[in-house]
Amino acid sequence: MTTIRTVMWNWGDAREQASRYQTQIREFENRLEEMRGLSAMKYDGMPRGTDISDPTARKAEKILQLCTLYEETITQTYILLNRKLDLMVKVDKLLEDCSPLQRSIAYLRYRERRPWVYISMKLNVSEAWARRQDEALCKYITEAIEQ
Repeated sequence: MTTIRTVMWNWGDAREQASRYQTQIREFENRLEEMRGLSAMKYDGMPRGTDISDPTARKAEKILQLCTLYEETITQTYILLNRKLDLMVKVDKLLEDCSPLQRSIAYLRYRERRPWVYISMKLNVSEAWARRQDEALCKYITEAIEQ
C-alpha cells in the first residue's frame, strides 16, 4: 500500500517527470542512431580467423550489444512514461469529482508546491481546514487508484 500522499506527489511531479523521460528517450534514440552509423575496421589484407580475437568481430559484437541495450532502455523508459501519464489522467479524472476548493488545494500544494500558509491565504481559509481537506482528498484518491 502506498502512503497517502505518494500518489498526489507523483501526480504533481508527473509533467516534469514525463518531460525527463522524453528527453531520455530522445537521447538514447540519438545514441542508437549513432551506433548504426559506426563502421567496422578496415580490411588490411592480413588473414584472420573469424573467432573473437578478430578486431572487426569484437567491434561488431560491442555495437550489437550496445544497440540491444539502448533498445531495451528506450522500451523501459516508454513503459515508465506511459505509467506516469496514466496516473496523471486517473488523478485528473478523480479531481473532477472533487469540490473546486479541494481541486485548488491539490493544484497549489502538489503541482505548484506551495506551503500551507500560502494556500490558506490564497483560498481565504484556515490552514487547519485546508490540511483536513487535503487529507480527505488524498485518502479518496489513493483508495480509488489502488482499486
